[in-house]
Amino acid sequence: MQRRDILKAALCAALCPVCLPGPNARASATFLRGFNAYYLHEELYRRAEALQFKNLREAARDYLFKELALPDLVARCSFNAVRFWAFNHYPCEAKVGPSSKACTALASGEPNRPSLDVMAALLDGLEELGLALAPVLSNYWLSYGGVLAMLEWAGELPPGTYEKAFCGLSKTGADDLLHEHSLAFYSGDAPREAYRRAVRPVLEILAGRKGLAVVELMNEPRGLFPQGGDARAARSAVASWLAWQGSFARSILHDGVRLSSGEEGWLAKGVPDLPEALKPGGEPWEGVDMLDNVRNGGMDVASVHCYLHPGAAKSFENICGIWHEDVRGWDFLMKDPSARPDILAAAGEGWIAARGAACGQIPWYLGEFGWTRPGPDREPLVGEAIREERARVYASWMESARKAGAFGAFVWMPDGPDHKDTFYGLDREDLIRCFAS
Repeated sequence: MQRRDILKAALCAALCPVCLPGPNARASATFLRGFNAYYLHEELYRRAEALQFKNLREAARDYLFKELALPDLVARCSFNAVRFWAFNHYPCEAKVGPSSKACTALASGEPNRPSLDVMAALLDGLEELGLALAPVLSNYWLSYGGVLAMLEWAGELPPGTYEKAFCGLSKTGADDLLHEHSLAFYSGDAPREAYRRAVRPVLEILAGRKGLAVVELMNEPRGLFPQGGDARAARSAVASWLAWQGSFARSILHDGVRLSSGEEGWLAKGVPDLPEALKPGGEPWEGVDMLDNVRNGGMDVASVHCYLHPGAAKSFENICGIWHEDVRGWDFLMKDPSARPDILAAAGEGWIAARGAACGQIPWYLGEFGWTRPGPDREPLVGEAIREERARVYASWMESARKAGAFGAFVWMPDGPDHKDTFYGLDREDLIRCFAS
């Protein structure tokens, strides 16, 4: 293809509306080659705050077009989509802490108007770039609220429970709290209403936006349950919650918007054609099933994530001043977690393909994927030490998703000016090496 033809095709892809899959289609006309940048709203909010929330549209363009230099990055890496947090209850972290006014305002159902105005300006800027949008309405995990925060807003947990868990000061660990209380979140009337109160103003901003590729109700929802609990009941509760909240979201969004659970792709039962290196069977302990959530939860598309890499760990000081060790990697899915990195990378490619096969005629996408591996000190390799390896893995994983019928794949993630991901963060040189055409 001549260079002028390549540029013409790229321009057409950026300017033409994204064609999403129909109910019986396997893939979209345009593959969404996307990136995650969960921090966009937070970083723009901080800059708008410094400007006393004046001239928001100009602030958004300065941030996206100049500071992040997205026009050049999008052109060089052929990105045409972005996935990001679109939470009403921001700011809840960084400088302010979890007890910020924006968080506590939700307890009485008050919208955080400056935050919503910033979000509208952000959406305008992203649409001006020609990017298809994949906003995420809430988080299962503790960051920026999450299930425990919404349970507290609903009066189902004592005041301060979320903040203690977030800071690592709770006698009961955050994971144990999620196992103990997740089902109450999905099943209780008050938590359901707390979720609706949180996302309604965001949905109203999203309504009518033509650039929406998919709207995720939650990031990585799981139906974690206490030891000895009923996994089937947990899966049913999650699917019922998705159906209920999906109906609410559709009552506000326009008819063409596709809804997703935002989950990782866990299945209660095993699927055929898994790579030999992976353990057979499903992941019933997660209390969630990707296929159930489409068939019984009313989701339009299925969501899959992939972090199948050797386990790596990093100690850091959180915003509350508490040291914590973060461990990443899905090597627990491997028969031999100590297998060579190339074996894990190939297993990830096969895992993605097997998820696509399990979806059959259900449209699906790879919402997150990331690769790293530990150095001699168990800490994740960064920069040049892993750049070439990442380029190979990401190319194979994206191609595996495309061949298996995915309508898009979103890498985790380019670093922002204020947000650097210790495990998967990609600087500009990383991005160009991994994704430049």
